[in-house]
Amino acid sequence: MSETVIVVGLGEVGKPLFEIMKTRHHVFGVDIDLAAPLNRCDVMHVCFPFRDRRFVPQVVEYIGHYQPALVIVNSTVAPGVTRRSAEESSASVVNSPVRGKHARMREEMLHYTKFIGALDSESGARAVEHFESVGIRTKLLNSPEATEIAKVTETTYFGVMIAWAQEVERYCNALGADYDEVVSF
Repeated sequence: MSETVIVVGLGEVGKPLFEIMKTRHHVFGVDIDLAAPLNRCDVMHVCFPFRDRRFVPQVVEYIGHYQPALVIVNSTVAPGVTRRSAEESSASVVNSPVRGKHARMREEMLHYTKFIGALDSESGARAVEHFESVGIRTKLLNSPEATEIAKVTETTYFGVMIAWAQEVERYCNALGADYDEVVSF
């Protein structure tokens, strides 16, 4: 079943998601200076960066304009943002943050399992069906807070690992040891 899909934000996450979705669905992209020529859709993907308290009102505004049956927040957001977006818009909103490196995002979206945190089982099942229709594996979690916390934890862990690798490299440089040999241990 083909759906009408809007992808809001056509950057490093939205553009590859747009490309994947258009293999099966009728997709429109929305970006800063680009609107979709419709006022209703089946699924709206939110793919613009979370920066501050303006995120939820922006999502609510897009929901009001495009009247999606389901909203999927793919952005990395603070815990509670998905729930607030749903409460303030009275829409079905789930959280499903992306995983993978931005340079290979299209391939990695199709490789990694897409975790979905839903406020209700119906929205969760709808998101699962939507992603699986384009070949993305899914795992449904019990709440959007679970996926929001998991994503923030993953990102933080990745940052700590980078910082630690940099620190080990500084030790190696200071003592004349070969970094590649040290990390091969």
